[in-house]
Amino acid sequence: VQCRNDDYGGGMLLRLNRMLATATLMLHGAGIPSEILIVEWNPPIDKAGIAEVIERAPGTDDTVPIRVIRVPTEVHMSLPHHKAHPIFEHIAENVAFRRARGRFLLKTNIDNILSPDTVLFLKLGRLREDAVYRATYVEYDVAQPDSEGMEPSALIEWLFARPDLLHDVNLQLAEQRGQYPEDT
Repeated sequence: VQCRNDDYGGGMLLRLNRMLATATLMLHGAGIPSEILIVEWNPPIDKAGIAEVIERAPGTDDTVPIRVIRVPTEVHMSLPHHKAHPIFEHIAENVAFRRARGRFLLKTNIDNILSPDTVLFLKLGRLREDAVYRATYVEYDVAQPDSEGMEPSALIEWLFARPDLLHDVNLQLAEQRGQYPEDT
């Protein structure tokens, strides 16, 4: 994932920490060897570094390491249009791809919470090297007051037990199957 500690995009730290806490909890619980890479792009000089403010599920430090790669302001300023964009997301993603140590990569964003079904799919260990996998992306505001302060396991249960969310996912899946029948 790519980010910077300046509330870029709104609620950045809350979204990042919820993603990290839920991902580390589920990956650890499933026993999936993994590593999470965070590319801290063009970090603001007046804020704490990402490594100092990230949160994870307790007890997952050894099984799901989080590695922060800092791309300094000097690199950002060397790129065209650097004044218009505080972060170049796609270039930051490529920084992570090039430094990843795993056999497979899962590209995600700071506001994407993995579903239990996705983690189960990964745990089965049936990924093919000649395939690209795609998951349905569902927008859901996890900053709602009724989810405030939830522990990672409670947040996962709350989020994936919502009938409105599951209904939306099933509609999106049906639409994608119609658009991309070769992918099913």
